[in-house]
Amino acid sequence: MKHFFLTLCLTALSTIVMAQPCMNGYKYRRQVTVTNNNAGTLTHVPVQINLDTYTLIGTGKMQTNAADIRVVDGSNNVLTHWVEPNSIYTANTKVWVKIPSLATGATSLYLFYGNPADYDAANGDSVFTFFDDFNLGYVDNSNGKPTPPEAQKRWKTASLPWQWPVTTP
Repeated sequence: MKHFFLTLCLTALSTIVMAQPCMNGYKYRRQVTVTNNNAGTLTHVPVQINLDTYTLIGTGKMQTNAADIRVVDGSNNVLTHWVEPNSIYTANTKVWVKIPSLATGATSLYLFYGNPADYDAANGDSVFTFFDDFNLGYVDNSNGKPTPPEAQKRWKTASLPWQWPVTTP
């Protein structure tokens, strides 16, 4: 009877352990809870996760450019993400994650880091409907959403279709 009970306990424990997402090559994992307070399921929604990369980078647990961040859902599906560059190595790093389907209530995501050999997989174009990091020095309209020609014309000539009323004291 003791043998049966021990086998039952180990089976239950292994089921719990196996249910936890993992990624090879990563030393650290952090559970993050995202809550949807809406009445229905949200689809393809970007959510912001705040993370203290100042401490993680400072203690050598994360690459200095946060390139080893990965986010997975409870089924171990890797989710697309983007890290705001100016927030890296701060106590309030902003990691944006696109969640394909977010049901009402609490959902667990898992943030992995601590893989010194990994590459940067952050991709703002995959997270947001419209994304431009402004690294090119101009508005990038190659993402399928061009700037209207009239707006480009007005921008180049700096003419405005309206004028603020001028008042004098």
